[in-house]
Amino acid sequence: MRKTPRVYPNVWSVSDLFSGACKQTGTSRSKEGIKVRKTISDAVIRVKNGYLANLSQISIPHSKKVLAVMEVLVKHKYLKSVKADKDSLVVELNYPDKKPAIIDLRNISVPGKKVYTPYKMMPKVWGGLGINVLTTNKGVLSDKEARKLKVGGEILLQVW
Repeated sequence: MRKTPRVYPNVWSVSDLFSGACKQTGTSRSKEGIKVRKTISDAVIRVKNGYLANLSQISIPHSKKVLAVMEVLVKHKYLKSVKADKDSLVVELNYPDKKPAIIDLRNISVPGKKVYTPYKMMPKVWGGLGINVLTTNKGVLSDKEARKLKVGGEILLQVW
């Protein structure tokens, strides 16, 4: 007895995905490209990929929170500078002694799992050689600044 093939209504082909027909999946393509929902995660990956490709500067979609995170990284000399344009941030990567300033970046809080910590129990990154970037009621701070101000918050990412 032969079985008839099943038809799956929600399966998309590769050509459908890149033609803009994937409206049910939540990603939408436009002339500008893919719209990003998780801006901090996207920025972290772009910085990491920029260092892996030995680029001198990268471009990141503009957001107030991403700008604040990048300014913390500039303050701790993981990045050279951040310049805000109309729609994007231009980030210059730092290479002291021709080696990347950042060994690795890691997202800690993601939309499905937020990680909060009080200032007394804040974890150290690589025994204090790296930093945590937190969002607190005082703004976006590194773990060292948060300990001085005695505030806890949500750990966004770790840098070392």
